Amino acid sequence: MERAELDDVTLLARVGARDQDAFLALYRRHASRVHGFGLRMLNSADDAEEIVEEVFMEVWQRAGRYDARRAAPLAWIFVIARSRIIDRLRRRQRDQRAHPWQPEPFKDPHDEVWSNHVAGTVRAALDVLPHQEREVLDACYYGGLSQSEAASVLGLPLGTVKTRARAALQRLRGDLSRSEVLADEV
Repeated sequence: MERAELDDVTLLARVGARDQDAFLALYRRHASRVHGFGLRMLNSADDAEEIVEEVFMEVWQRAGRYDARRAAPLAWIFVIARSRIIDRLRRRQRDQRAHPWQPEPFKDPHDEVWSNHVAGTVRAALDVLPHQEREVLDACYYGGLSQSEAASVLGLPLGTVKTRARAALQRLRGDLSRSEVLADEV
């Protein structure tokens, strides 16, 4: 069987045994998803690229300790990515506190207020979604997973993921269209 046909659990087991070809196959399969996740969370292409490097370095180092009974391979990789992203965000905050004299680029106050208001409205609509629907949206939109991958990571049938995603998006569309803030944009 060729490496491209191997499942992620088998690839991780081989990476744990220091199989560089298996590592390359795993990297090729998932690096773009990790990059997309990092880009969405950090809003920086450079930081997202560094996250990919850090995550896969950690995958290489820790693959021998991966336990398939605890998490699906992609979920395990995304937990590592999430942890590295949180570290980077905290480092940014520390740097900003340590160097407060660095001016931020000029932002139109009106645009800033409007953006914050819209973001708050969307967050409020997301907050009232049922947990099961929010979980699917987080996996698909913030996690960058396809619905099939989300089904695997969440341990749900694909049909359930599709139904929950559709219901969540319909609920959001309805809630946001009733909002005076976003009625024209939904």
